[in-house]
Amino acid sequence: MLSTVNVPEHQTGLAGGVMNTAMELGPTVGLAILMSVESIQAEVVRGYASAFGTAGVFFVVAAVITIVLFRRSPVVAEKSTNSRSYLSPLAFMSEIESN
Repeated sequence: MLSTVNVPEHQTGLAGGVMNTAMELGPTVGLAILMSVESIQAEVVRGYASAFGTAGVFFVVAAVITIVLFRRSPVVAEKSTNSRSYLSPLAFMSEIESN
């Protein structure tokens, strides 16, 4: 949902596709990096400790970036031209079924 907030309506499909691609590539690349860090160490336990330490650093960096990005001024949503935009999906479906 957040990936399409500030995107023009005609480009929401593209934004969703880019977000899905990032969500698929992120864990794949992350796991590859962590396994590379793990394989550098000769001892298995030390390798896993290095990999988990690296993952912790990535987590902290991601948390800081997220906090910085969400502390910016809030985005004011544009008024929708759709009269039913205030309805939840369930309310909308019940309205359709009643007609």
